Amino acid sequence: MFDSLINVLTEKWQNNKDNYDIVLVTENGLYHYHVFSTYSIIPEDYYIKTNFNNDNFKDFINKLKSRSIYDYNIEVDENDKILTLSSCIGDGKKRVVLHAKLIKKEKKE
Repeated sequence: MFDSLINVLTEKWQNNKDNYDIVLVTENGLYHYHVFSTYSIIPEDYYIKTNFNNDNFKDFINKLKSRSIYDYNIEVDENDKILTLSSCIGDGKKRVVLHAKLIKKEKKE
């Protein structure tokens, strides 16, 4: 579904700071996100977990950041909301994953 997501693993993509910002447009408004982690991994479901208590969420965020192949130099804490995008790589034996922090929400007019 997100074939071009594999580009987040390249130096060319990582060296272009314009790539770090994601705008998600919904019927409720605009959501502005900033990338904080990108990596590839064998298929698992840990990185798509959605229910946490504050301590577990902090550990979860730290794990996502430690997996990243690039340091995006953005702070993320247990009060933040995150977006996760994931897609298969090649034959489906690995996944490429991107995590981004919600920076701003604008209501749609």
